Amino acid sequence: MREAYAEFTKCGGQVKSDGVLTVKAITAHGHREIIDMDVAPGEEKAIWSAIFDDFLDRGLDPQSVHLVVSDEHRGLKMALRRYFPEAILRQAQDRFGRDARTSTSATRVPKCLEGHETKPKAN
Repeated sequence: MREAYAEFTKCGGQVKSDGVLTVKAITAHGHREIIDMDVAPGEEKAIWSAIFDDFLDRGLDPQSVHLVVSDEHRGLKMALRRYFPEAILRQAQDRFGRDARTSTSATRVPKCLEGHETKPKAN
């Protein structure tokens, strides 16, 4: 599972927006575990390639990656095809619901979300 969010960082007296990339895995015992976290200027193929190279250097078997849950960033998709060609990429459900709500007319949202579970918003 991959998560990313923007964070303001300060470098050399300049404040800029960087992405915080978090990679989680499901262990053999079914527990979620953070296996990598990086601050990067974006999500290009080269950035994901460096992360995946590190995983392989640490002993990850590429055949053991079966499913990746994320939004569909082009750089991530390209790197996945290279490093984990057998893995299936699925769009995160909360992202699917948010996208459907913001890009679909109010009368069509229930039909678009039919069959997709979304998390309720916290109050």
